[in-house]
Amino acid sequence: MKIRPHRGALAEAMANCRNIEPTLGAVVEFLRGDGGGAFVVTPDMVSVKKYGSGLDERIGWDTYAVSVHGMGIMAWIDGPLEGMELAK
Repeated sequence: MKIRPHRGALAEAMANCRNIEPTLGAVVEFLRGDGGGAFVVTPDMVSVKKYGSGLDERIGWDTYAVSVHGMGIMAWIDGPLEGMELAK
C-alpha cells in the first residue's frame, strides 16, 4: 500500500510517499520515521478512517486518514489496513 505524510502541499506530501505493507505495524514504523523520533507513536494510538467518498481524482487513491491520538491526522494511505477495524 502507499502512504504519504500529512503535509501542507500535495506535491510535497507525494514526494515523501512510500510503499509499505498494509499493516498497523508498518504504519507505526512509517510514522515514527517521519517524525524523526520527535514523538512517541504506539499501535494503540493509531486509528484509520475512510476519507471522502470514492477516489481522490488528483492522485487516484481510495484515501484513508491515519490519525494519532492527541496529534490529529498524521498521514494518508491508499486503502484500508489488514485486520484493523476502521474508526467511526
